Amino acid sequence: MYHASGFQSLLANILIGRKIVMEQRFSLHSILGSIEKYKVNVATCYPPTVIEMINASGADKYDLSSLKTIICAGAPVPPSAVARMIKKYRVTFLIGYAMCEAGFISVGPITEADAIGAAGKIEPGVEVKVLFLSKSYFIIGSRTICNNTQIIDLETRKECKYGSTGEIFVRTPQATKGYLNNTRATEGLFDGDGWLMTGDIGSIDKDGNLRITDRLKELIKHNEAQISPPELESVIIQHPKVADVGVVGIPDAKCGELAKAFVVPADATLTVQEVHDIVNSNLAEFKQLRGGVVFVSSIPKSATGKIQRRQLRTSITI
Repeated sequence: MYHASGFQSLLANILIGRKIVMEQRFSLHSILGSIEKYKVNVATCYPPTVIEMINASGADKYDLSSLKTIICAGAPVPPSAVARMIKKYRVTFLIGYAMCEAGFISVGPITEADAIGAAGKIEPGVEVKVLFLSKSYFIIGSRTICNNTQIIDLETRKECKYGSTGEIFVRTPQATKGYLNNTRATEGLFDGDGWLMTGDIGSIDKDGNLRITDRLKELIKHNEAQISPPELESVIIQHPKVADVGVVGIPDAKCGELAKAFVVPADATLTVQEVHDIVNSNLAEFKQLRGGVVFVSSIPKSATGKIQRRQLRTSITI
């Protein structure tokens, strides 16, 4: 209940009169038992729960035939995890994009093929604005607004190109009015026109589907280019010997920052060169792991599954 997706799902289900089953503490087998006992149709969870459900032994002991839909939010879910979840539990898998300051912004079904960055369809009543960004992240184009399915130029009123990437701004009646007793933080949350600045980088297609590709503050600035940590992670995690991975930028006097990968091996025979090889063969030359590869036992994450990149950076001994 400490994240927007859980809290808003609770309110939405109360509103439509659904029975709600809540667990006091997380226990996978307790959750599976509740699904069987109460014939649960829809389950809301976070990425760590998805991973545990995929790897759970003994799940077939429960009658989960009532479960039709799983809604996941809080952090990206690897495409392979989406595919395994759908196959193992025979469910429709929905991904949601939400934040405590604005509630649900988008939600929709995804498959393995479109899982990278997918955030679903923009919710009714939610407006989204994309600010186009240059390499140094200054605004270089006209502001645009997407009201569910249309993107237009606010100055010329003409239709703009779909799929253009920029910072996501939102406006919705359910957005917070600000942070309690923190005027400075509140002023930094909204632009001059009252739009909430998410700090997320993404795009919108012509059907109103939102795609989140990065966090503005997490991009690695390498010379004049930007490197996306999630893009690198989505490639590295595809290696069968990799269990988990986190990527951060480390300072470099010549290039600004270099990409460094922290990798949790799934197989003790994994080598550093194998990690470099999968990146080199799938991504552009400037996106290579020039900051190196380190093997670790785990990747620090929040309760909702977001990688704690600050902890990874502070763990580096220079």
